[in-house]
Amino acid sequence: MIPIKQYIAQQFIKNTYHFTCDCLIPLDVIGTVKDYNISNNEIVLIVSVNNKIIHIGLNTPSLYIEQV
Repeated sequence: MIPIKQYIAQQFIKNTYHFTCDCLIPLDVIGTVKDYNISNNEIVLIVSVNNKIIHIGLNTPSLYIEQV
């Protein structure tokens, strides 16, 4: 058995999503999830956007995601 957060995070790998967030740093990107980290009980996705790597934490209340 594996922890539930690890199981959830693995479902994102190799899929492309449109991420939007209206937070301190507004976000509106389309990228492919390459990997993930679980830090302080938060899933952090490692996303490739235009050949650049960004980290997106899933504990953001105003984060929206749509599979492309």
